Amino acid sequence: MPVITVTGLVGSGNRELAVGLADALGLEFVDRRIISEAAGRVGASVEAVEHQVEHGAQGPMARRLVGLFERIAARGNPTSGFSQELFGEYRHVPDAEATGIRDSDLVETLSEVMREAASGGNVVLVGRGANKVLADWPGAIHLGSAAGFQRRVERIQERDGVSEAEATAYVTENDAGLARFYHRFFNADVLEPTLFHAVLNTERMPVSSATEAAARIVEAAPDA
Repeated sequence: MPVITVTGLVGSGNRELAVGLADALGLEFVDRRIISEAAGRVGASVEAVEHQVEHGAQGPMARRLVGLFERIAARGNPTSGFSQELFGEYRHVPDAEATGIRDSDLVETLSEVMREAASGGNVVLVGRGANKVLADWPGAIHLGSAAGFQRRVERIQERDGVSEAEATAYVTENDAGLARFYHRFFNADVLEPTLFHAVLNTERMPVSSATEAAARIVEAAPDA
């Protein structure tokens, strides 16, 4: 029952790699948008939360995360502004505590969410420090995606239909935000090679080929 994390800078194909890997191996895919929906709507009715999350992902894991965030809210942990800081775009991550929410609470909840997602196995998680939170998770396989800056800018241009200048600014801001995120919460470098079992260079190979290679890596892992 593999647990796979995929981490990479914006435009490196990390989400596409994760989605393709989940499809290829028959696993459930989770990204920050799913848990962000649950985190941002814990004040709404159970039905409203479930409606929003289930439109982003199907499967028992998504429903478990809804229940988890409801329990977090019931314990009295802060949720106002919580979703944006913990699960919003990386470029919005501040250098230090800025919303009155303690870093210890953020990391505790992030870790709880990731471990809940991993608890049943057969899941691919992308981003938000999953490779650090689950660094010692039994059988977890941590993959990275990489590509040069200009190639990533081109992908953002293609994806969002924006100018080169706009895409360059977007990539630059997200790179800086992701670096802040890893430094602030994990005191680590997001691209530190020892965090990964393997890093796939999607500039040197198509994402489809990287996905095939990643699937072989997972299948060859002794605990997968």
